This record gives sequence, structure tokens and C-alpha cells, in this order.
Amino acid sequence: MHEFLDARAIDNYEFIPLGSNCNVSHWLRRRSLRKNAYPFDWNVASLSAVCDLLESDFSGFLAQENLAYLDPVPRLLFEESDAAALKVSEEIITPVVCRRHGLLFPHDFSKAGAAEWPAVQEKYARRIARFREALAAPAVKMPVFVAVNAPLNAWQEERYRLAGVVAPDMSPGCFRTDFERLRTVLAARLAGPFVVATLDEVTAMFPERKGVAMEAWRKFRNIFKSP
Repeated sequence: MHEFLDARAIDNYEFIPLGSNCNVSHWLRRRSLRKNAYPFDWNVASLSAVCDLLESDFSGFLAQENLAYLDPVPRLLFEESDAAALKVSEEIITPVVCRRHGLLFPHDFSKAGAAEWPAVQEKYARRIARFREALAAPAVKMPVFVAVNAPLNAWQEERYRLAGVVAPDMSPGCFRTDFERLRTVLAARLAGPFVVATLDEVTAMFPERKGVAMEAWRKFRNIFKSP
């Protein structure tokens, strides 16, 4: 268990996902710990990119000139009744890759693609504003920033290839280095106490559910293994 987290005080924390994929938000939602929406909830982002965006106060985030819109595909979702299961939805989405920061947005744009950019940009503007508010008022609830280290699956790697963008390095070594950098970046922006934790550390607060999130990710990867 994380040395600074106390399961008995869980209502005093504001959990904020910081990558590298949707696993953190899905796990928090299933535990009723996801109270608000934030910028890195449902996209693929390396911790290096997260740090860069925090240091620049989200400069260039979702800028039109940085986005590569790919061909529409069926949307993949977690089964809400089973954290370790996934399903291919009938909904069609347009995967979008940010060339500047290396983020992959697999859920935000419908088959309409670029036509939805104004609505998506407005949504993320609200989430970024909420993120700034959480940093500015840690006395209300202690921010707990949660990240997970997970390699890209074949589907995600293919989106980067199609976009002509170098896939982010999701190796354990890079994650450890960027995790320490993340602490420094956040410390420079917060005056009050905060916690930076891995998903495994947060999961350890709920022993009966330990391992469920990573099992889901293993199944997710297997779905898109190259033939």
C-alpha cells in the first residue's frame, strides 16, 4: 500500500488520472472514485508527454495543426459488468493522434472526425480548467495523481504508424524516470500536499480487487495481437 494513502480517508482524496491509458479511469469509475473528468482520463499519453504538457500549461494541446485524423473504426469499450472483459461497440469513432505530443485519442471523435473538433476542444478546455482548480485548491481534497505503466498494444501501435508519428516509449525504464520527473513537475505547481501513485499502489488499498485492472489490460493487448 502507498505509504501516504489511507483507505479510511478515501473521501478526502481527489483521484486524477495521468496516463498512460484508460485503465486508471476505468478502475476508478468501477470503484466510484472518479468524481470528476480530467484531461488524461480516456486517452493514451506517456508520462513524458504528460510532464511536458504540465510544464507548458497545456500549450498546443488539441491544436488543430497538430492533429492527424485516421480512418473511422468500431469503438472498443470495457464491459461495465466485468473489469477484465472488453467489447467492440457498434459505435464508429475516428482515432486521432497528436503529432506534437504523441497522444492518441481513441474515444473523443465520432465518425464525423474533424467536424467535431470544436465540441471536443470545448470539452477538454473544461477538463483542463478543472485540473487547474484541483491544483490550486489542494486543501479542499488532497490530489492523488495516478498513473499506470502499460505497453502499447498492436492496435495502438498501428494508429501511430498510420499517423506517421513515432510511438511513445512506454518501457518500464522510461516510466520510472518520468514518474520521478512527474513528482518534481507537480511539486512546482502545488503549494499543498499531494500524492503521486501507480495504479498498483492505489489498487493495493482494495485487496479484494487487486490485479483486476492489469488483467483487463492483458486481455486488451491479446485482442489486438498481430497475426
